[in-house]
Amino acid sequence: MSAARPKAVILMAFGPSVEPAVRAARLYAGAPIYAIGIVNSRSTLEALGDQARGLAFTQVTPYPFQPNTAITRDYGAAMARAGLPLDVDHFFGYLNLRVLLEAMRRTGKSISPQSLLNTLESVGKIGLGGYEVKWGPQNHHGSSFVDVMVVGPGGRFIR
Repeated sequence: MSAARPKAVILMAFGPSVEPAVRAARLYAGAPIYAIGIVNSRSTLEALGDQARGLAFTQVTPYPFQPNTAITRDYGAAMARAGLPLDVDHFFGYLNLRVLLEAMRRTGKSISPQSLLNTLESVGKIGLGGYEVKWGPQNHHGSSFVDVMVVGPGGRFIR
C-alpha cells in the first residue's frame, strides 16, 4: 500500500477486520481513510482509540447529536428517559423501529410479513420529522439519504 502512495483509502469492511485494517492503513498508507457507516460502532472506535481520529464514515441517517429536527429531538428524549448516551448505533435502531411501528399502525390488525410489505410498498413516503423513507414495488431501500461524519478528538463524531 505504501508503494502505491494512495491519496485515500476506502475501507469496505466491518466487524473484527476493521481495527487491524485501519491500523495497517495508518501505518503504511498515511492517507485519509473513508469507511461505510456500519464500521463506526462504539466498540470499534474504542478499540482503535486515538487511531480512530480522522476516520470519515458515510452515514445513511441524519446526524443524531444535534436536536435540529423532530426525529433527533424525539430520539434524544427517548435516550434521556432510558439514561443512555446518544450514539449512531442506537439512532439507526431507533429509526428502524419508528418505521416498523408506523408500518404496523398503517397495516391494521391483520399483521403478517406480507401485509407489512404490502403496506410499505403502497404507502409510498413516511415522514419521520426531518427524515423520510419511501418504498414501492421496485424500491425496497427506504432512504437515499447519505451524509459524512468524521471521528474527532475523544472518539466524538463531528460533521
